[in-house]
Amino acid sequence: MFADICFPKGNEEKFIDIAVRLKTPALCFIYDAKTFGSAGKKNPEEPEKDKKRVKIFRGKFIASKKELQRMQKGPDLIVSDLIDREFVESKKINLHYGFENLVLKDSMHYRRSGLNQVLARILSDKEKLYAVSFSNIVSSKNLPTLFGRLHQNARLLKKYKCRVVAASFAREPYMMKAEKELLSVMSCLGFDSGLVRKSTEELFLALSEKI
Repeated sequence: MFADICFPKGNEEKFIDIAVRLKTPALCFIYDAKTFGSAGKKNPEEPEKDKKRVKIFRGKFIASKKELQRMQKGPDLIVSDLIDREFVESKKINLHYGFENLVLKDSMHYRRSGLNQVLARILSDKEKLYAVSFSNIVSSKNLPTLFGRLHQNARLLKKYKCRVVAASFAREPYMMKAEKELLSVMSCLGFDSGLVRKSTEELFLALSEKI
């Protein structure tokens, strides 16, 4: 089953409403360190009619080493977009994303995609998840460069048999996408569709069992 990843701001019910329309079976709401203590303390209430149609998980976004050090168990999912070996190796973080968002310009000879063989091997060995953010693609101001980096990362992740998932990472309800649309984009970018489907199922099962 598919669990979309979103960043609500007190508008969880609107995300749930769109999820029902898109036939998305589960949502994982991600909160930052400031809002997690309040909004992320417990799962948001779902409308009575949707309780059996949308399963809710919660997660926390880690933005710094200080937050990582203070992190304790609690959320279902811990995510980070920081390109740092310490973060990739940390057992506290379950899912990484956005490595292709480096501000640096690509070299004339290679793409600075944020991912290399060392990090890919660590992701694989530690059975971490790497996610591709659809919102990142939609908001990109330089799609050719981004697509090139994603293609390069797709090859690396496939080579090291890393677990890869796709999610909308929507910050507004209207930015959410259906699973089929996400899988179609992943296939076009060169990702292994079978591996993405398998990783998506594993993510849902892990969330269901409380990572």
